[in-house]
Amino acid sequence: MVFLGRFRQKGIDRTRNGLTLLMVGAAIQWIPVIAVLGGLLALIGLVLVVWGRKAFGPAHVRNVLIALAILVFVIVAVVVLTLNFTFAVVNGIPRTGGTGDTSSIASAFTTFLIGAFTIGIVGGLQTVLLSYALQKPIGRSLLWSAYVANLVVGFLVLREIVPKVGPAFEQAFATGRYDSGPINALQSGISAVQLLAVIPSMLLVAAYYLAWARIKRGEIPPPIAPPVPIPPPPANSPSP
Repeated sequence: MVFLGRFRQKGIDRTRNGLTLLMVGAAIQWIPVIAVLGGLLALIGLVLVVWGRKAFGPAHVRNVLIALAILVFVIVAVVVLTLNFTFAVVNGIPRTGGTGDTSSIASAFTTFLIGAFTIGIVGGLQTVLLSYALQKPIGRSLLWSAYVANLVVGFLVLREIVPKVGPAFEQAFATGRYDSGPINALQSGISAVQLLAVIPSMLLVAAYYLAWARIKRGEIPPPIAPPVPIPPPPANSPSP
């Protein structure tokens, strides 16, 4: 019983610490210059939540494992998408004394943006599932609101950037030599729209905080039920 209690407390502590890192990561991940740091903190937080999952019951365990599977899918999909874009760029860049295919680079970049948005539709579900079973209704509403808001931001990025991709790459290689100006302007446009990501990020921070606060106050997980005492066997009746 004592060992079980200690094991359970470690799971509670890991989950609470994981939620803390997830809050910090979400709070800074929308800022372009430190987005990588925010992503790293969120990843460490996710690992801690996965590690401490068993203290919070089967529903939380199931949700966390699904979230972990989604994360693995996202990592694999991003690697494939990035490699595809890299090969297209390498094959499409004009070379000295030869020709290139800048239209294929523009097409690959558009495919990359659309692919990233599609991956985000699936990947965003892991941010919902990771603490879903730990939330009250208001927390669950915040999680779904953050998910939808993140999709809206992604859609706005696509709508703003995709029509400009082709012209930007044509201008960048118009003279036969690479001019970074049009591409930098395109990236600046992406960064400007992505600043709207502060909205889903803050919603996610609020949701994680609510789950963290419930653990801190001891609302979850429920206390371990004491073992039911086994009644002593009835005394033998005296012999006549």
